[in-house]
Amino acid sequence: MLMKKIWIILSVVLITVSACKKGEKPIILDFDNPGEPIEYTDQMRFAYVDRTEVGIYNLKSGQLDWKWTAADSPVLTGYADYFNNFDEVKPVNKCEDLLVCSTSGGVAMIHIADKSVKFFALPMGQPHSIELLPDGNIVVATSVANDGNGNMLKVYKMPTDGDAVFVAEQTSAVDNYSGHNVVWDSFNDVLWATADNVIKMYAYDMKAMKLKLYQTIELPSSNAHELFPVYGEEKMWLTTGSSIFKFDIYSYECTKIAGRYTSNVKCVSSGPSGFPTLIIWPQKDYYTDTVLDISGGVHYTKPDAKFYKARWMIDNPFSYPKN
Repeated sequence: MLMKKIWIILSVVLITVSACKKGEKPIILDFDNPGEPIEYTDQMRFAYVDRTEVGIYNLKSGQLDWKWTAADSPVLTGYADYFNNFDEVKPVNKCEDLLVCSTSGGVAMIHIADKSVKFFALPMGQPHSIELLPDGNIVVATSVANDGNGNMLKVYKMPTDGDAVFVAEQTSAVDNYSGHNVVWDSFNDVLWATADNVIKMYAYDMKAMKLKLYQTIELPSSNAHELFPVYGEEKMWLTTGSSIFKFDIYSYECTKIAGRYTSNVKCVSSGPSGFPTLIIWPQKDYYTDTVLDISGGVHYTKPDAKFYKARWMIDNPFSYPKN
């Protein structure tokens, strides 16, 4: 079993490669008998991204609780064009803030209460995911791009309290092909990121504000996309061009999830008991107008929407422990 703390890996020079095991049996879901209708609670709210809009939808009320665009922030005057085509949203800081990024080149942290921007940067290179590091800094995964800024993980310094918001300073970068996700693992103090047909584990040196590759693990299939914690488990949801998996952060086993909507899934978000596991399954190109659950249930449809991610507004102890 991987040790709980692996800061010693900073001294490791050899990069190892291991196969991701497929697991003994897939989890079988019965789509013809999805069970009783879900009774929504006050806690069932999810954040989503839809082109230039970030929103929070309340399933119980059936209403939009909150909406934000770059035009809502005076800080982003002159930068709005970098915040088109949002492709990631993550609740952080006890669900008081949202991390977002856009393939147009911009990333930001938005304070929900007053819609203020606490951080923004312009990584370019088609940013596809963003994560909060344990020292409060930010890491961004850029993907395949023609501007010379893609295929990297970039670390940015978060402004300190009292500083004016500004285009954040990049402190370091490492190569990471076709980056689509970054997840901080607080159990092992490492950053996980996929790169097409592999998943990589990085150590983070807080003093130098740099990432260092520790291990590369082969995946059962290519075109990895989603990587996000499974609520209440020491595992991550992993999607590829063909399948949905649960990835065990200790054994590196990939347990395949069987079902109707498994190919090219962009997002998976699970929650406490009673919460459906939400997925974004593209109906056209890379987007959808409907938020489904993993059993095929429909939870929100918005005509002409282009949803790309939808995540429950709940704490994430996998990445951000209470202490």
